[in-house]
Amino acid sequence: MQKKAASKARGKKRAKKGRGSRKGKEKVAYDEEEEEEEEEEEEEEEEEEEEEEEEEEEEEEEEDEEEEEDEEVEEEGEDEEEGEGSGSKEPRKRAKGSNPWDCSDED
Repeated sequence: MQKKAASKARGKKRAKKGRGSRKGKEKVAYDEEEEEEEEEEEEEEEEEEEEEEEEEEEEEEEEDEEEEEDEEVEEEGEDEEEGEGSGSKEPRKRAKGSNPWDCSDED
């Protein structure tokens, strides 16, 4: 749907600028150039979309990993409280700055 809307918008721009009124060979050559430019623009847009999707996937993976680490830390803390573990009764704390959602100002 987006491609169709974009194509329509480009057609309206051409009509507005009077580009569609050329005749003969000039029009054919111009149309071919326009098509090539449009294809390049579409390819660039698709590449950008793919890159954005990849970045989003990477961010989701990182978030999942952090959640798993948090769960492991919580489980270790519970185990230590029950008497299982390395001997320390306090739960392990995460390194400062490892939680991007932590907004506290502890310096």
